[in-house]
Amino acid sequence: MKKRFGLLGLLLLGATLIFAAPAGNVLVVINDANKYSAAIGLHYAKLREVPEANICHINCNDSSLSLKEYNELLLPEVKNHLSGIAYIVMSYGTPITLNLNNVTYSLDAFLCFPFDPIGALEPFKVTGNSESGYLGERNPFYTAGGHFSANGRSFMVTRLDGPTAEIANELVERALYGEKYITKKYGRAYIDSRGLTKSNSGYYELDKDIVDSAEYVKAAGFETTLDIFEGEFDNKCCADALWYFGWYKYNNYNDAFYWKVGAVGIHFDSASALGIRGTKCWSGGALAKGITATGGCVNEPYGQTYTRANLFMKYLMQGYNFAESCYMATPTAKWMMTFIGDPLYTPSKSAGLKDTALPEIKKIELVKGSDNPDTFWRVLVESDKFVRVKAEYAGAGADAKEKETDSFFKKAKLNMPDLTPDTEYKVKITVTDSSGNTASKEASFKTTPPVPEQVKSFTAQKLDRGIDLVWTASAAEDVTGYLLFRSVIGGGAEPEKIADLKKDAVSFQDRGLANSTTYCYNIRAVNKNGELSPSCEVFAAPTDLAAVTGVKTEFKLNALKISWEPVKSAGVSGYQVYRHVRKKGNYKKVKYTEESSVTDFEPKAGQTYYYKITTIGKGKQEGESTDPIEVKIEK
Repeated sequence: MKKRFGLLGLLLLGATLIFAAPAGNVLVVINDANKYSAAIGLHYAKLREVPEANICHINCNDSSLSLKEYNELLLPEVKNHLSGIAYIVMSYGTPITLNLNNVTYSLDAFLCFPFDPIGALEPFKVTGNSESGYLGERNPFYTAGGHFSANGRSFMVTRLDGPTAEIANELVERALYGEKYITKKYGRAYIDSRGLTKSNSGYYELDKDIVDSAEYVKAAGFETTLDIFEGEFDNKCCADALWYFGWYKYNNYNDAFYWKVGAVGIHFDSASALGIRGTKCWSGGALAKGITATGGCVNEPYGQTYTRANLFMKYLMQGYNFAESCYMATPTAKWMMTFIGDPLYTPSKSAGLKDTALPEIKKIELVKGSDNPDTFWRVLVESDKFVRVKAEYAGAGADAKEKETDSFFKKAKLNMPDLTPDTEYKVKITVTDSSGNTASKEASFKTTPPVPEQVKSFTAQKLDRGIDLVWTASAAEDVTGYLLFRSVIGGGAEPEKIADLKKDAVSFQDRGLANSTTYCYNIRAVNKNGELSPSCEVFAAPTDLAAVTGVKTEFKLNALKISWEPVKSAGVSGYQVYRHVRKKGNYKKVKYTEESSVTDFEPKAGQTYYYKITTIGKGKQEGESTDPIEVKIEK
């Protein structure tokens, strides 16, 4: 359901304190173990004019560290670079979390205090009405007031991170754009409370903080929507979103926002930054949609420790930078919060200029669909600015269709489905930047004639160091053959063409493979025009305990004889036969044998039974099983 807006306000600009933190007090941490980390860290350092001496290199896991790894691989290198430093920027590919006593904490939250030893922390727990264990420490930055400067002992840590390296790399550019072009008319605030009262919820004070945050944004002169109802904003109802604070849906990004370049927002939920290199959590999802700075928790924080909405918006609107606003609004240190974005980003520092430069469309690439180029194409657009892209396209004699992106990026792609085969299309590409400037270009493409239908009944049988593939032959007259491709799952290489087969082929034997390695096979029919059918995939891993084949049954003299072709593998020591009266269910063991047949004396005339046969390895491990074998015993 679409959110209802409880209060809409627009007030004049209040007084703000402008202070620019010098880039000389910023340390950029790069992880040499991640291939993207250095480029992103150095890109930030160049744009923010961070001295070369303020680049710190580490080499460790890029997601999480144990205490031992933290103390040995990260902390010593960082400590060697802290003279005159106030802010630490963790580049993409640096570890996000710290594992202490099997509990996940924010690594950044501990790195703020690198000279404080970390002892044995007892995991926090709640038993009845009592609490015990570690619940973080009081944050000395909390409500401290005044701009932060280097003191040699404590530091404010944020990170350049997100679902992709490209997103992380662009965060500083978004911040710089905001510092130049944000005005009171540029964007608006969305504040999402739940309308709680003292009488109906223990979370009333937290909800009141969110309500109060709206007053600070309105006082700064921004049009503000305050929602005081239970549900979240949804259905893309938040246009021109520049500021946001709200709650609550666990571990979920609700795609309600059209983020402006320079946007800042924090969502209150217990997993809001759990997996920021994906898009499920709120912070990761918002970054994927173009937010400039955000924050959240990597594990259950408990409400009283979370960043306070009212203080965050107060400091952000009053001229403090992103890092200061985050840490002065967060009551607990060495705990769960992590903040993503340029720490120096100071929206209130904005020069308030009007961006009148037209975006340039640097590249348009029209790409036919790999599976169905007769009905599906994609357009790739690259611009010199962060833009939204609209594609308007039409074939001869057809009504125009359009597709549009909902986020501002320098690179974008749009899918154009449901096209007509063998048709010339004209497409108009229009890009619009965050300040409303537009540019357009036109291009054209032609869809292919109809492609063959997808190959049907494509299956794989696992063998020792081999795979047997079978499929149903195409009945289409214009099909001339089949192309068969293979790749190794997890291998990273592109699929390799392993066979060019004739039209009457219905099987292929692949040999010399590695057991226990999973292969992906892709078969595509080819027509006389050289067009390929949509891909049809099957996955299989060869095994020295392959399933038996050639199963035969014979009921004679009140006994059922089951026989099969023996598996030719040195790894097989025998076979286990199972039986059940239904196709699905718990099959019971009938007999283990080292031969290639068994005799079952229990079946009764007039009954139907189902059998399975599995191979058994020399270590008594079970291998592959046959599909259920149906046997009807005649009366």
